[in-house]
Amino acid sequence: MSLKVFYTAILSILLTVIALSMTWEFWLEDLLLPNLVSHHESESLERRWEFVVTTAFFSFIALIGPAVIGTQLIRRDQILHQTMIRLSQEDELTGLFNRRRTAELIENEIQRASRYDTVFSVILMDIDHFKAVNDRFGHQAGDEVLIKIAEVIRSKVRATDLVGRWGGEEFLIISPETDIGGGFSLAEKIRTRLESIYLGKIGHRTASFGVTAFDDGDDIGAIIARADAGLYAAKRGGRNRIEKVHAGAKTGSGLSASTG
Repeated sequence: MSLKVFYTAILSILLTVIALSMTWEFWLEDLLLPNLVSHHESESLERRWEFVVTTAFFSFIALIGPAVIGTQLIRRDQILHQTMIRLSQEDELTGLFNRRRTAELIENEIQRASRYDTVFSVILMDIDHFKAVNDRFGHQAGDEVLIKIAEVIRSKVRATDLVGRWGGEEFLIISPETDIGGGFSLAEKIRTRLESIYLGKIGHRTASFGVTAFDDGDDIGAIIARADAGLYAAKRGGRNRIEKVHAGAKTGSGLSASTG
């Protein structure tokens, strides 16, 4: 129940009590009591209004407690509900969307692009030699790298872009209203920013990227397969690079960069 519905219910109770008290004082009392009580005398108008106002006042006082308690319970329930939704959609470590929610967002973009004849790009990125970080420095250090990279991605994407942790050290970015060239440019911004950051004892980390864009008739499997093909082409090409994959093609030209 929402607070609006709850407050409406409380107000309805109060108005109902007032309406019943007025109905009794100004109609039913004079209609029923003379037949039930001998020598019944009608009350003055002032006494009738005094009864109605008194009833309304004490009803209002009586409803304050339930209103306060109900408000607290509803707010606590809303917070719990919002927390459950967040946990079901959010990657616990990085705060990005988790894989399930990211897949739902891709499906939403497919439906929107198909309906309105628009385009969107998908970037799949994977941290280079991430296993070596865990093996050499431990999983806690690996987690810190993932958190830092998530921050780098957030700093470079637009407010309309959608970012998720696809799995392990893989991240996926959805850019609505963006063709494959725009996706490539965004991937390059992230790549160059990432390779410039020094992560203390871990040193510098780089990433490889596969970029593709929605094509009419695509489903999520086709889009991810192309982005994944681009990512593996970037890995095979020496890492710290970007590969574009157009619909119906294998690997497009990419940008090669020094790993430093």
